[in-house]
Amino acid sequence: MDIESSDDKFKALNDEEKYLRDQMEQLKIKAQTKTDLRLMLKTISDELENYDDSIIKYNETAVRKVVECVKVVSKTEIEITFKGGFDMTVEVEK
Repeated sequence: MDIESSDDKFKALNDEEKYLRDQMEQLKIKAQTKTDLRLMLKTISDELENYDDSIIKYNETAVRKVVECVKVVSKTEIEITFKGGFDMTVEVEK
């Protein structure tokens, strides 16, 4: 084998290794994000179970324990940030 051919193969293997490491890192980040989301939703669910009232009935104490911030995005949308950083955008009626 000549040196140039070996260098090309080495570079290709090195590039593939880098690509696979990047893919693995992205999968780890996605898995951690899912784990964080599950934990956050479990915390919120556990907190809401402490209240006997129906979820339809507004309970300020429960809201203050699970909601960090509510932002008005537009006339028809609000963004709710829950404690722990989970965000969701909700359409509201006029």
